[in-house]
Amino acid sequence: MGLGTKLIKNTGYLTIGNQVGNLLQFLFFLYFARTFGEVIVGQYSFAFSFTYMFSVFADLGLSTYLIREVARDRAEGREIFARCLSLRLFSIAVSLLLAVAAILVFSRDLSSDTILIIVLLGLFQVFFSIADVFLGEFKGHDRMGTVALLNVLIRFVLSIAGMFLILMRFDFITVLSCFPIASFIYLIACICLSYYYFGNFKHHIRNLHIKSLFIKTLPFTFTIIFAESLYHQDILMLKFLKDDQAVGVFSVANAIVLALMSIIVFVHTAMLPTFSLLYVDSKSKLIDISKESLRYLLFIGLPIATGLFAISEKLILFLFSDSFEYSVTVLRTLSWTLFFGFAATTYSVLLTAINRQTKKVIVIGICLAFNFMLNLILIPMLSYNGAAAAKLATEALHFILMAYFVSKYLTSISIHRVFIKPALSSFFMYLFIQYFIQWSLVYLIPVSAFVYLFSFGAMRGYSREEIEFVKRLHPKMLLRGG
Repeated sequence: MGLGTKLIKNTGYLTIGNQVGNLLQFLFFLYFARTFGEVIVGQYSFAFSFTYMFSVFADLGLSTYLIREVARDRAEGREIFARCLSLRLFSIAVSLLLAVAAILVFSRDLSSDTILIIVLLGLFQVFFSIADVFLGEFKGHDRMGTVALLNVLIRFVLSIAGMFLILMRFDFITVLSCFPIASFIYLIACICLSYYYFGNFKHHIRNLHIKSLFIKTLPFTFTIIFAESLYHQDILMLKFLKDDQAVGVFSVANAIVLALMSIIVFVHTAMLPTFSLLYVDSKSKLIDISKESLRYLLFIGLPIATGLFAISEKLILFLFSDSFEYSVTVLRTLSWTLFFGFAATTYSVLLTAINRQTKKVIVIGICLAFNFMLNLILIPMLSYNGAAAAKLATEALHFILMAYFVSKYLTSISIHRVFIKPALSSFFMYLFIQYFIQWSLVYLIPVSAFVYLFSFGAMRGYSREEIEFVKRLHPKMLLRGG
């Protein structure tokens, strides 16, 4: 299997599995928001971000480190896995103590319902964090199909059970109890599959050298802490600088963007093993496939951002009803973070693959401080709209800094040459959407996507190899269908 085909296959597995899971979870969030309203959604979103931040402290970047090391040396995969799992369990225990201390400090500012939600989601994060180490090993061995199935499993159990409880008119606390139950089932499934594929790892639990592993993962640790703080601190700051309603208005728009942004996470994961291997075997091939991946990411990311901007009002009112009308302006602003996020992905993976993780720490640290200062200024003035503006400015800065460091330590990968045709095609798609905005979203979204693809082809945006690939794929699809 060629590297390009392998990369597409891995990305396809993870993206499809992720998007099916995201669809299920988004349906749950949609039903939850429409049933319980802005204030409860605000409490849930704050509790999720609060517990997630402490799970990030427990992460230590071990999953990313495990993927890279197992991809490079699979013979030592079980030993590396055992060390990472042991360190993760220790870090979880420390994070739990910190979380309890934080709850005690801020208990006066938190309602009893909010604290109870934090406990439920905290258990969810604990089980999920342990399972994440098992997933890192699967990814390092290129078992992306297994990862995709597990991802769908947890989202399916969580979403179906949650929506059923809402339908049966249970209170929101009972509904949210599905989270820890689903994550526990998820963890058990990960353990069973790990044992099935790779055997018992008990005899590897010796001479773990956890201290040396912790030192090695420090760049990954700071990267994950800074990156996740960057994506969740706006909700935490809205809670303390404004109120639950402001958090709810922002969270509804943010949930839509994060559902689409999650594609980036799985693209990043799929690219990392291949990029890491090529850095050792052939840097020239690494540069070539990096340029091609940037082209594909812009081809996907730019029309998604443009289309979301164009249908923001129609989408919010359709999904969440008139009670969330203030989320429209937030979604319009946040939609453009998708463009910068997709564009920055190739640069981010490259810095990890070429062992320049410390530079990512610097970039994300700068962006975190920048975002914090902007939120302090804009949230008191503009509330949720200020938080959205701060996030957009931060994503733009993140992209610029990532591209700079890649050009400094590897090669310059220009975005200009691959930007023009997707941008023009997206513009034509935007004009089409504005003209036919009265259409139902069921028709408007797929037809708009076709307009984009047709416009891109009319400008000869597809390469000869891509056209030939589609021609070869089409008869196979027909045969399988028959």
